[in-house]
Amino acid sequence: MASGYIEHKIAYDATGSQDLSTTAYKFHTLQAPSDTSITKYFGEMPSGGIRLSHIEIVLDNNGTSAGGNTIGIGASGPILSYDSNATQICQGPPQGTNAITLAPSSGSNGEEGCVLEFGTVITFPPTATLGTLYLGLKLAVAGSGDTAQCVLARLHWHTIAR
Repeated sequence: MASGYIEHKIAYDATGSQDLSTTAYKFHTLQAPSDTSITKYFGEMPSGGIRLSHIEIVLDNNGTSAGGNTIGIGASGPILSYDSNATQICQGPPQGTNAITLAPSSGSNGEEGCVLEFGTVITFPPTATLGTLYLGLKLAVAGSGDTAQCVLARLHWHTIAR
């Protein structure tokens, strides 16, 4: 059984980073890590029979103390899509009416995070790029301090026996 992860990893305010808001989803590309010292331990994500285990999400408030951001549930919850326009959704949004409260990191580096479990089995449609998914994030509540950005999203997967 193969396993691995795909990720979005970017520094705060780096080229390609996006400010999160409460009004619209921002999509983050999840792909195999570019560091070959990591990816040598797992193969490429296959086209089908993939169980999505869990995702780690870390937001950064540009080094200011954790700002009290929350990620939405229900209509504003995180989604995974096979395409960047979210026309082919493969997971989410989680159901409910409360927001996901993010846990602040120790210290005052401004990072907050959470882990969401899935357990969904997916197969890539023919029009999708194998090994690439898109994470849509939208804040339920924008915290204080600088604007939050997603600096890390790591989706763990494994294949199921056929």
